[in-house]
Amino acid sequence: MLTGCRKGAVRRALAAGGRDAARRELDRLTALFGHDNVAVEITATGDPRDSGLHDALADLAREARLPLVATSNAHYARPSDATLANALAAVRATTSLEAMDGWLPGAPTAHLHSAAEMTHLHHRHPQAVPTAARLADECVFDLGLVAPDLPPYPVPEGHDEASWLRELVRRGAVDRYGPREAERIPGAWAQLDHELAVIEKLHFSGYFLVVYDLVTFCHRNGILAQGRGSAANSAVCFALGITAVDAVKHGLLFERFLAPERDGPPDIDVDIESVRREEVIQHVYERFGRTHAAQVANVISYRPRSAVRDAARALGYDVGQQDAWSKSIERWGSLRDNPKVEPTVVTRAAAKDARGAAVWGGASGHRASATSVTRSPTTPTVTALTATRTAHRPVRWCTPAARTPTTPGPALPEPVPRGPVPRGPKPPVPTTPTTSSPSAAPRRRPTPATFPSTSSTSPNASCACPGTSASTRVAWSCATGP
Repeated sequence: MLTGCRKGAVRRALAAGGRDAARRELDRLTALFGHDNVAVEITATGDPRDSGLHDALADLAREARLPLVATSNAHYARPSDATLANALAAVRATTSLEAMDGWLPGAPTAHLHSAAEMTHLHHRHPQAVPTAARLADECVFDLGLVAPDLPPYPVPEGHDEASWLRELVRRGAVDRYGPREAERIPGAWAQLDHELAVIEKLHFSGYFLVVYDLVTFCHRNGILAQGRGSAANSAVCFALGITAVDAVKHGLLFERFLAPERDGPPDIDVDIESVRREEVIQHVYERFGRTHAAQVANVISYRPRSAVRDAARALGYDVGQQDAWSKSIERWGSLRDNPKVEPTVVTRAAAKDARGAAVWGGASGHRASATSVTRSPTTPTVTALTATRTAHRPVRWCTPAARTPTTPGPALPEPVPRGPVPRGPKPPVPTTPTTSSPSAAPRRRPTPATFPSTSSTSPNASCACPGTSASTRVAWSCATGP
């Protein structure tokens, strides 16, 4: 039993009431746990007051004739983990790191130290370091102690655990399946014999008796209790009243619950109503003794959304930002990096143009434009496949009688791209006197070019349509099919 860090009873008494109060608290601990089971703990935190505090604790240990132990009071493995440990401390306190700033250590000193580091940190009391090593050797244990054998179940005289389990199963089976010679469900008794043989072979009779005892106590005292999980595959559990599912009637596989090829004891989960759960716990203590009963704690890991929300709160972000980040993660997804698949989003205009391209084809010269938007992790990139200039021009159908093929005129000049307008002063415009000259020719508007007809029957040739001018024929493209 160590006296603890700054939150320990001895340290708090020393800070509040001085050495006399700390000595009284130390005497109380030795009276409770025994003189040989208490040690005074000192921890180097980097605080400038550590030397005086360690001297006072060493004097208390010497006066009480108790060992002095040097510890790291480790909260994380490496100094680089200090930031994460501080964030978890803020999450545990349901506050932000800014609000926790005055309560957090100023330096990352609460990590695991080597033997050389411990000797250097506790050079004022070097005997405390080897004492801690000897205490650690005494605390080493084999993991086989974690799974001890079950205590013997009390059975009536003339029975052992296996025979008593068979008797209880027989009583329950008569009520549920009828007598052996007149079973209501064919094969029920044969299945019970098979399961009991497997249970006895694996030496799990006592385990079933313990679970049967808990469920019987609940039923007798009106406490809601129900077995669940793979135990529902067992006809023995149904006969004992542990589960409410008839495994024989529904053809459930017993080997999914228990089989000689599987390693480890079976797992029977029993749900008990929460408001009366403490009654069952106290019954276990009274029935089997506190030295043969213990509670098991589950290790619960964070779900991604909860982790993001709590971390955002610890870092000082508002509630809206917390919810926005948490909702961007899948409910059961992982925060690990997954291969990214870049989705392609086709706009409605692109889909319409694609349908037009499917109707007209690529040989007619009317190719629709397709626009796709590719999202990347950094900057969205828009890639557009533009069509020819005639793709967006309307098509006028002409009857065969109205078509008069003509030779194509000269190609229109491509538009000159406009560059940036140069900045600076404009050049001066020369001024000329305005005099009227009879020889000056008036400026005339240019006449549109005309295109003579020809007998060409090329499928891609332009045509003269009734009611259209030459300039219109340049902009309109006529399909040659009927």
